[in-house]
Amino acid sequence: FGDNIFQMFYVVFLILFAVLGAPLRHALKWRQSRPDAPSSTPIKGIAAVHGIVCLVGFTLLAFDVPLVNVPAERGIESWNGRAKVIFDNSSAIMGMTGGCFFLVALACTVRASPWHAWILLATIYLPRVVSPFAFAGVPHNADLFFFGMAMARWRIKGKAIIATFVSSYWPLVVTSLVIFLTPEVTGRCDLHPPQTAWLRFRFYFIELVLVVCFVVGAFRVSDPWGWTGWLTTWALFAYVTHVAWHRLLPTPYGAVVTYLSIVPFWLLHKAMAAGSLGMPANAGSSRPEGAAQIRSCSPTRCNSFA
Repeated sequence: FGDNIFQMFYVVFLILFAVLGAPLRHALKWRQSRPDAPSSTPIKGIAAVHGIVCLVGFTLLAFDVPLVNVPAERGIESWNGRAKVIFDNSSAIMGMTGGCFFLVALACTVRASPWHAWILLATIYLPRVVSPFAFAGVPHNADLFFFGMAMARWRIKGKAIIATFVSSYWPLVVTSLVIFLTPEVTGRCDLHPPQTAWLRFRFYFIELVLVVCFVVGAFRVSDPWGWTGWLTTWALFAYVTHVAWHRLLPTPYGAVVTYLSIVPFWLLHKAMAAGSLGMPANAGSSRPEGAAQIRSCSPTRCNSFA
């Protein structure tokens, strides 16, 4: 049963992260609106609570005491076995992820600095290299979620330089990342970390570079034909249905159905653009209103740029 709904757990955890991160989001918004103001008592309280959570986690880790002890009745690849592995490392998760919480909250108590983002990235990725544990990719998702929350309010040092370099010399960046690939390693390195620190560094370094490129805006692209709106809707549909098609139909027809389902979404987009459904031409597009004339473009010719 769990295998059939596994992708829905991402949605469940996103909801959970949104609830847990509400105080932190408040602190980030407060600091952004008052970059030079002295810290208020509620903001200090938020930082103190997260600091206590981090301290408790590392204290339990020091005494090798898991936060929750779950008996395993099956192998590690069963849902029960995976839960046991995660809960056996719950103290480390509590300390490391709680530490990320604490650093973000602590940064909100002082003057905003573009270096905060780099400190947080180091806090997220260094433990993955020097202190690995099985299924570390699960709390790693939480760390990246809250990093994204922080970057919605923070600036990162060197943003303009990095974005310009990556946009201008992306073939060099991609070629350099290929050097760090680990073809000799099989399986999921996020759930089963490689044995050596060098292999773990290579695995996470690629992700780190891509994360930095994303937050500095190096991957920002234009949308001259208004595709991103309806493609986003189709991607959501494919996300929640692809496993069902995979299990209902023999390989590879489940994947074929998933990819062919893009056609109805494209036709719906064309009908909306033509106004035959009584909806505005730019409905479902992420482009600004001022770019409405761009719909006169085709993949081979464009007569007008608004």
